[in-house]
Amino acid sequence: MQTSYSQYMEPAIAGTLYDISFRRIDSYVVETDNISPGMGVVLGANKERQVKLGAATTSVVAGIALLQAREQNADGNVIYADKDTVPVLNKGRAWVPVTGAVTAGNQAFLVFSGDNRGKWASAAGDPATASAITGAKFITSTTGAGLAVVELN
Repeated sequence: MQTSYSQYMEPAIAGTLYDISFRRIDSYVVETDNISPGMGVVLGANKERQVKLGAATTSVVAGIALLQAREQNADGNVIYADKDTVPVLNKGRAWVPVTGAVTAGNQAFLVFSGDNRGKWASAAGDPATASAITGAKFITSTTGAGLAVVELN
């Protein structure tokens, strides 16, 4: 329950689209894990139907999990659980959660293990399991809420 209000709202919510530029969104089923909006996902065992959080370093992702018609859990978190349908942005721009500061125009890296698994980072090794994603770059720098925009080509 919201108990306070501020005139200074955050600029966005993780997993929302950044603008109305060209984009491609496909629907998949979550293979395993809990996927939060804005997380980078890879193809699952059934490459035509499933996605999951990456567990091994790769330079290719299926896309960014988008926030769409999803309610909060009792703890206030929004997640896509095992077997849920998730919209995935394959091409375009979306707000994503980041680990640390990022700079507009730089290469985007995805984290593949640990507490930040699925989040985006500014460089390889930040944290240690982040690796560069082909065709992904930051469009904005980090906001106060730990969000930035990633563009996938």
